[in-house]
Amino acid sequence: MIRTAVLTSLLFLSFLAAGCELITIGPRHAPQAPLPDIDQTTAVGAVYLFKAELDQTNTDAASFMLAAQDGKHMPALDKYEMQWELLRYAQLIAGKEITRVQTDTLSNASYAVTAEFSYITTLRFTTVLLEDKWFISSIALL
Repeated sequence: MIRTAVLTSLLFLSFLAAGCELITIGPRHAPQAPLPDIDQTTAVGAVYLFKAELDQTNTDAASFMLAAQDGKHMPALDKYEMQWELLRYAQLIAGKEITRVQTDTLSNASYAVTAEFSYITTLRFTTVLLEDKWFISSIALL
């Protein structure tokens, strides 16, 4: 009789502890940092959008996100000549997640965004602000 009462009370306490999640079994999920807006309103968002276009091997759309080294819009001929270079970058980062992003301010209208892809490949994007949108003016493999 006492044995069943003790067993019943232990069973009740274990259900109570499991229901309140005082004891968790298995790995805890780490909180994830929120993703930036994937658009050209921020420098980091422009890099995420550029990567999304390269993930889909859409080099035409990715070339429209490029600016010349002097901070002006890139001419159409230069965009056309960048197609093979963009395909090379697509092979480097396609399908890899961005694991780390660091932003450095170069001026009011220019940021350097360093992005690490799957802890392996690191690229440095120099972005410029043109007409309220961010464009990528240079890409360097680190």
